Amino acid sequence: MRGYGETDKPEGIQAYDMEHLVADMTGLLDALELEKAVIVGHDWGGVIIWPMALMHPDRVERVISLNIPFHGHARERPTESFKKLPDGRFNYILYFQEPGRAEADIEPDITGWLNQTLRNIAVQQEWITDETIKVFADAFEKGGITGPINYYRNVDRNWELTAHLDGTQITVPSLMISAEGDPILKPETTQGMEAVVPNLTRHLVRDCGHWTQQEQPDEVNSVMVEFLADLK
Repeated sequence: MRGYGETDKPEGIQAYDMEHLVADMTGLLDALELEKAVIVGHDWGGVIIWPMALMHPDRVERVISLNIPFHGHARERPTESFKKLPDGRFNYILYFQEPGRAEADIEPDITGWLNQTLRNIAVQQEWITDETIKVFADAFEKGGITGPINYYRNVDRNWELTAHLDGTQITVPSLMISAEGDPILKPETTQGMEAVVPNLTRHLVRDCGHWTQQEQPDEVNSVMVEFLADLK
């Protein structure tokens, strides 16, 4: 994904909007000479795969989302909705909106920020080792955090860009994997998805926080393999 690791990090907030992110996915399929693929995403990857399936259904065999639900086009601008949530669970996204502010706060101690961020929303924490944190920290220190945070700075723009898709269903077979202990993307946020994703299979991973594939990898892999078993 652009902005992360060794991937390109284009300048400008709008370089990280949904049109660019979906184009990256179709471009990857083209580069690999694949007509279509099963697309799997977690967190921001999960945010991107749903619009990918809406915009390019001919390129998508199936969708597997970890933690990220899809309910179609929201009736209200996302940042306005976030402000109204009594538990403030998305206040961090509002904090990210001001260019440069998060960078100034986080970049002086990326290791400390990662350690806190990873642990705060995890249930199973044995995978969060000093070695793991160092791998992530080295990548962020080399490339900076502006690119990854620019994803959040496009939430309202993405809402505008996808308005024309309002009412469109995702009809390919889709798997929604939720984590019982995710404090941000709680399992109940998936309620009603069938209205826009009618061919939906669900699975709840228990004793698991936000980092689903790291916390319960064997269960996640087993569920995905079962979901894809009939593909040849």
